[in-house]
Amino acid sequence: MAIVETQTSDIPGVWVSKTRDQLLLSGPNAAKGGPGNAWAAGELLLSALNSCAAALMLSAAADKGIPLARVHVASESEKDTAQPDRYARLHVDFTLTGVSQADADTLLTYFKDNCPIYGSLSRGAPVTVKLHIN
Repeated sequence: MAIVETQTSDIPGVWVSKTRDQLLLSGPNAAKGGPGNAWAAGELLLSALNSCAAALMLSAAADKGIPLARVHVASESEKDTAQPDRYARLHVDFTLTGVSQADADTLLTYFKDNCPIYGSLSRGAPVTVKLHIN
């Protein structure tokens, strides 16, 4: 189970997230009142999707003896203007180097079948919310 904690910092518009002993700075983009120099939440979401894809494809290629030399993943999101609390679409674009089309298809299927981030985003996972006041 992954646990990430995020809190505001002494720098306006910059938040610090921590998991294990790793730190990450994030914050709103300039359009939302932030300085715009830290990762925005939507970018973190896409980065998580890309990271899961690359890790799974590289691992599956090694396990299956597929000569995958390089994985490049580019993803983008588009906000739903009618429903601002959701994305209208997410798009993931893969470039795999050193593999046949059949092997690429195998790796793509493996990613889609095994990435919990892709599975949660593509099918919608239930989210629970708790509020605490100090």
